[in-house]
Amino acid sequence: MRALLVLALIAAAAPRAETTSEMCLRVGLLPADEGVQIPSNLRGRIEKACATILTRDHADELCIELAVRIGKTELGGVTLVDSALGWTLDVWNWDGPQPTLWVLGQIGDARAATKIIAVWKASLDKTKKWEKRSSAMQAWAGWRKEAAEVIAKTGATSDDADFLRDQAAATKDRYVKRACLEAEMAVRVRVLKQP
Repeated sequence: MRALLVLALIAAAAPRAETTSEMCLRVGLLPADEGVQIPSNLRGRIEKACATILTRDHADELCIELAVRIGKTELGGVTLVDSALGWTLDVWNWDGPQPTLWVLGQIGDARAATKIIAVWKASLDKTKKWEKRSSAMQAWAGWRKEAAEVIAKTGATSDDADFLRDQAAATKDRYVKRACLEAEMAVRVRVLKQP
């Protein structure tokens, strides 16, 4: 209930940077486990507050994430996938499941796979430079594993599957390799089902 009150206050306030209260709200309402759902008795109130916020700030990450969690594709005149595609994917500061990747995976739009693959390819050169930094390589491995899982949900072309196959062959990390191979199979099955 306290988290909902914070969200209502945020909706009534003028636009500004994310506050400590908003960060606490994210932690309190949105655990890393994607299987956790928002309680049904709060959905209507969250929807109303987030609709108000999104009419003012079309890219508010917290409200877009909440809207996706309650099953919306559009809220407050904002098409959620378009806003989510505008977010930055931060490969090198990965320290656990990223809301951006989760939202893109849940929405399931094929443009998400295109964006993720573009960011992945753009980051490949930096890996050679940062190869000796264990924290950077740990972030890189975690991000790739999570990104591959999202591509498994959103990839729609044989090029997406080929990219995943190539990345599985190029990596030494067994978890990333497994995620890439599983994602490749999911994408190939989806491509075969297309008319």
